[in-house]
Amino acid sequence: MKNIIKMFCAGLCLVNFAYAVTITPSIQPASCLKNCIATIDPATPQQAAPGTTVNFKIQVNQSGYPNLTFSQPIIAQDNLSQTKNPIYCENSIVKDNGTGYTLTVIAPNHNCVLNVTVMGTYQLPSPPGSLVYNADSNGNLWFTEPFANQIGVFSPSTENITQYPVAGTGGPANLINGPNNSSTLWFNEMNRSALGSIDLNGNVKQYSIPGLRAAPNLITLGADSNLWFTETAEAGGQFGKFDLSTYETSKYIIPAGVFDVFAMTKGPDNNLWLIFKIKSFEVAKIDTTGTTLKIYPLPEPFDYGITAGNDGNLWIMEGSGDNTSQIGVMTPTTGTIKQYPIQGNVIFTNNQIISAPPGSNNLWFTGLMNGNQGAIFSITTSGTITAYQVPSITEAPVGITFDQNGNLWYITQYPNMIGVL
Repeated sequence: MKNIIKMFCAGLCLVNFAYAVTITPSIQPASCLKNCIATIDPATPQQAAPGTTVNFKIQVNQSGYPNLTFSQPIIAQDNLSQTKNPIYCENSIVKDNGTGYTLTVIAPNHNCVLNVTVMGTYQLPSPPGSLVYNADSNGNLWFTEPFANQIGVFSPSTENITQYPVAGTGGPANLINGPNNSSTLWFNEMNRSALGSIDLNGNVKQYSIPGLRAAPNLITLGADSNLWFTETAEAGGQFGKFDLSTYETSKYIIPAGVFDVFAMTKGPDNNLWLIFKIKSFEVAKIDTTGTTLKIYPLPEPFDYGITAGNDGNLWIMEGSGDNTSQIGVMTPTTGTIKQYPIQGNVIFTNNQIISAPPGSNNLWFTGLMNGNQGAIFSITTSGTITAYQVPSITEAPVGITFDQNGNLWYITQYPNMIGVL
C-alpha cells in the first residue's frame, strides 16, 4: 500500500510540474523622468499552476515632482498584432493598498510576461489641441488651447505652466516647430482664415489667409522650409503654401471633386503627401511647386493619418468602419501598401501617428481600445503592435511628441492633462 501511495504521489507531482507555467514580471520605469523608481515584488519569474493566482506588489518612489499624479499600474495587452511575442499576462486584478498597488495575476495555461507601466500626469487648465517639443526653449512642451484661445507651455523641470493669449476667437489648433526647430512655432486657427506664429517669449503674430471660408485645418513644414496647409471642404478642398520669408500665400487645387483632406506630411522623398477623399480615399504625391505628381488609391474606406517613417516608407492609419483598424506601410516609389491588422476592437479618433526619434524605426499612434479606453500604440517595422493604456476614459490622446531624451509625452482632453510614457 505504501508503495502504491508513493507511486501515486510521484505521478501527481509530475503532473503538477508539467502543468506549471512561468509568469515573468517586467515593469517600465515610472514616468516622472528622473528621481523616480517603480519596483515590482517579487521581481523574479514565478511558477504557478494554471488557474491559480500570484500576487505582485508595485511601489513608486519619486521626489522633485510634488504635483505629479500617478495612475494605477497599466497592464500591456496581448491581442493587438498577429505577432504575439511575448505573450502578455492579461488576467490580472489591480488593487490600491494605500501605499502602493497589488496585482493579482490569474495564471493562464501558457507562459506569459506581466508587462506593467506606471504613468504620471499633470493637470492642464483647459482642453489641449496639439502638442510639440521645442529644443530651443529649455526642453519645454508647447500645446494649443483651442477653446481658450491660448498657447500653453509646460516646463518638465519646474512643473510650471505658462499661457499666452491669441487674439480673437480663431482657436489655435495644430502646432509645429519652424525650420530647423527654430525659436518660432507656427499654428493654424480652426475658426478663421489665419495662420499664426509664437516665439519663445510668447509674442504672437497672426497672418490672414485669402479666400472665403479658407480656414486652414492641417499644417506641415515642407522640404522647402515653408509652411504648407490644407483648407476645409467648404473652401473647395484647396491646399496652399505660406512662404516664411515673404509671408505670402500661394494656393493650389487638389484634383477636382475632393471632399476633404484628412492628413498631410512631408514624405521621406521630400514631397508632400496628402490623404483626401473623392468617392474613396486616395493619397497624392505633390512636390514643393504644388504640382501633383501621382495619385494612389488606398485600400480601406477610412484613412486618418500619415507620417514618414525612419525606414524610408510612409505609414498610414487605416480604418474599415466596423471598429477594425490597420496600419498600412506604403513604398513611396511604387505606391504599394502592406497592411498590419490591429487585433481586437481598436478605433482611431484622430490622425496622430509619428516616428520615433532617429535610432529607432518604430512608429507611435493613438486610439481607443474596446471603444472606451484611451491608449498609445507602438508598431515595429515587422508589424508587432504594443498598446499602453493612458489614464483617460472614452478619450484617446489628442497629441503625442518625443523630447530630446526619447521620452514620449501625450495630452488628453476630458480629463485635461499632460503625461509622459
